[in-house]
Amino acid sequence: MRRKLKQLIARGVLTERARGAYVYTPGFIQQPENIEAVTRGMRYAMQFMNDCARLGLIRWIDEPE
Repeated sequence: MRRKLKQLIARGVLTERARGAYVYTPGFIQQPENIEAVTRGMRYAMQFMNDCARLGLIRWIDEPE
């Protein structure tokens, strides 16, 4: 995992804010060449969650107000 994180830092994808605390480098996601990949990843994540809900693996629980 550390090697992968170091690679992502070297490529400018991540920034280490504190020891063990990583964030996307500011502006990385907004770069035109990255927007499609982020959008695709979000679409796949949404499809995965919808499939899990459809199969009964997860369910929505409203929190009381």
